[in-house]
Amino acid sequence: MTAISRLLPPAAPRAGASLALAGACALLLAACAQAPKPDPNAAALAAAAAASAPRYPVAPAKPVTHEYHGVAVTDGFEWLENAADPEVKRWVAQENAFSRQYLDAIPARPALQTRKGIEGCF
Repeated sequence: MTAISRLLPPAAPRAGASLALAGACALLLAACAQAPKPDPNAAALAAAAAASAPRYPVAPAKPVTHEYHGVAVTDGFEWLENAADPEVKRWVAQENAFSRQYLDAIPARPALQTRKGIEGCF
C-alpha cells in the first residue's frame, strides 16, 4: 500500500447496499414529511401554561440618553438606580415578594435552611 492510497477513502460499497440505504432514507423522509395530527388538548394545555406562567413585576422603560465620548447611549432603566425614589422602592418590594413566593415554594428549602454555614441565606 502506498502512502497516497492510505489517504484515499475506502472503496465504495456495493451498489445493492447503497440502494438499500437510499431506500431507507427515502422512507424515513417520507414519514417525517407527513403533517402531524393536531392535538385536541393543545389549546387547553397552552391556556393552562399561560395561566400558570410567572407574572414578573413590570419595570416600565423610561429612556434616558447620555452622550459618552461622542456616542449616544440610551438606558431605559436608569431610573431604577435611584433607590430613594418611591416608585423604585415599590418595584423592589414587588420583586422581593415575587422572589419570596418562588423560594418559599421550593420543597427542599426547609432542609437547606438548616444546613451548616448557610443559615439565613434564603
